[in-house]
Amino acid sequence: MLVLALGSAKPVVRFVLLLSGAYASFHFIRWDTLLFVCGIIFAELRILRKSSSYTLEKLHANTTIVTTLRLASAIFWIAILVFSLFLGSWPANLACQSPGFQHICPYTPSQYTGLAQQYFWISVGAVLLLLSLENFEPLQKPFVTPLANYFGDISFGLYIVHFPFLQTVGRWIIVNTIRHTGSPGFGYQAFPRGFFLGGVLITPFIIWLADIHWRLFDVTSVKFARWLSLKCFAAKKKISSNIRGANLISA
Repeated sequence: MLVLALGSAKPVVRFVLLLSGAYASFHFIRWDTLLFVCGIIFAELRILRKSSSYTLEKLHANTTIVTTLRLASAIFWIAILVFSLFLGSWPANLACQSPGFQHICPYTPSQYTGLAQQYFWISVGAVLLLLSLENFEPLQKPFVTPLANYFGDISFGLYIVHFPFLQTVGRWIIVNTIRHTGSPGFGYQAFPRGFFLGGVLITPFIIWLADIHWRLFDVTSVKFARWLSLKCFAAKKKISSNIRGANLISA
């Protein structure tokens, strides 16, 4: 609905409103909403970048400067990628006493306490990860294959269905695979084998449910939003046309 609401706004206005929404989400500890808004912002930035005619070759005629800038850009974005993965591995416990993380911990915003601290830094890592992939094309190659595109399509469905499935059927499957795997029965040695086997068994079901969710809800929602936006824009044009006609008559 946010995309639909801002669809007819001017790019500058839309960008400012999105940034404002991102900041509000950050301030009120809605890290999940922040990530969705950042995704829209990245899409806007990609459109602007693709429509721009400026390239390094046009800005600098000297090939040595262009090569140096490309190398520096590659090193920078790879460093951002590595740092984002580091933040994404933020410990659930004792992060402020863990090597590396203890130096970042003091920079946590004051409102993010307890478990929210972990969610904040993982969210920062996710944003930096997408930012590095978006700005360094060689990193995009594994994610433009048909299989990667398919998982991109069902990604929201995976996000929605995985938790309820794991907490119901998945829990029962994993407990029983641990119980019936290895010797001595339910002992420590059986846990990794049983957990792995349970994961292998439930993963296809989660993907299947995510696929159903994508086809029933995601695709349908996009079609409905498209239909509604066309209706709204058509109504807006009709109102504008009527106003112009009324002005001409009164003149």
